[in-house]
Amino acid sequence: MKKLCPHLFLFLVICPIITFAQDGTLDLSFDEDGRVSTDFFNEKDYGRAIVQLNNGKIVVAGTAEQNDADYPSLAGYLENGTLDMNFGVNGLIALDFTSSKQNYVALVVQDDGKFIAGGNIGEPNNINFLLVRHLPDGSFDSSFGNNGVVITDIKKDELADLKLQPDGKIIAVGRSHINDCTELVLARYLSNGDLDLSFNGSGIVTICLSLNSGIWVNSLELQSDGKILVSFTLSDKLNMFRFLEDGNLDLSFGIDGRVTTVSYTHLTLPTIQL
Repeated sequence: MKKLCPHLFLFLVICPIITFAQDGTLDLSFDEDGRVSTDFFNEKDYGRAIVQLNNGKIVVAGTAEQNDADYPSLAGYLENGTLDMNFGVNGLIALDFTSSKQNYVALVVQDDGKFIAGGNIGEPNNINFLLVRHLPDGSFDSSFGNNGVVITDIKKDELADLKLQPDGKIIAVGRSHINDCTELVLARYLSNGDLDLSFNGSGIVTICLSLNSGIWVNSLELQSDGKILVSFTLSDKLNMFRFLEDGNLDLSFGIDGRVTTVSYTHLTLPTIQL
């Protein structure tokens, strides 16, 4: 496992947040107009995931860009939309793992209030899955992985989504490029960040889907019976796999565990929600 020395930077709010009342109107109790939005550096900024912590506070994860460099970033808010001064430094965290490719794209919250941010880290030809577990105040949880950080190197990987199982195990989905094949990748981790070897014998499942890069892995969802749904787009067709809890395909689902729908140009399947 790689040793990391991330640097902490101060940024402004990571992305626009808008809240609505139950009738669909803007909730004016949230930062007075229902919206929070602040630019970082007058460059490209991306908010990719948002969660509400057990204490009601809000965390947003994404990427801030400055001088062609990307920084995985977090912003913590109170329920009324103001920055949480007890989160990070004045409510804001941005990390520099000194990699040319680094971002946050997903968030999950544990029952104990800790939260896990998932993203990507590495160089253009060797991008890896990145998981970081944060305490409610945004600091790293040293009991997870290597001082809070887990990197999974499969081969030029791109993490797309995270989910937390009821037993505390973590499932990540994305795609990888191995031997000229673009593969769907599913990885499961124990609550301490180690790969779960009961999942396909290695903690990782890969399925070769295409010899080109026209694959977009969109999201995953857990069924109440523990089975795992994964959505992806291949050749402009919407697809789903269903996996059993041990990582094998569920052959009772569709054809050999897979469903393919009609073709639409440049259409991606939205997030699955059960």
